[in-house]
Amino acid sequence: MKTSTLLFILLIGAVLLPYSCKKDEVIPEDDCQISAFVDGVPYRWEMLNNCQLGPDRVQVGDIANDEAELTIMPISGKGNFPTINPNLTITLFLTLDASTQIYAADVEIEVTSYSQERVEGTFEGIFTDVSGNTYTVEEGKFRGIF
Repeated sequence: MKTSTLLFILLIGAVLLPYSCKKDEVIPEDDCQISAFVDGVPYRWEMLNNCQLGPDRVQVGDIANDEAELTIMPISGKGNFPTINPNLTITLFLTLDASTQIYAADVEIEVTSYSQERVEGTFEGIFTDVSGNTYTVEEGKFRGIF
């Protein structure tokens, strides 16, 4: 009896093991948050409730008070918002450490959920710092709950 129980436990462990070894996901959990992999390193920026939704504008974070900010203007719903579109005003800053702040150069932002209560989406692309160094940002996610 003990052998069959031990065999059952080992079998369950073997089935669940691949799921426990998945690449860490960086998923926003708080009401106002941005997360991403920057050159393969996971980051998460929690905002101090600095999410705002106004007429034609959404803002997640405030670089004056937080370590990250994503602002899109004009916006009225879900869709794709490339930073190279001259008809959009997009601000996307991420602070990596005390001396490194990067900003969007060629980034594709997708707003996947848009309502008066919540805005969520994803982003990825090329960022740069003031010295001209480039950074690859992947699996970027943001959430603003108002």
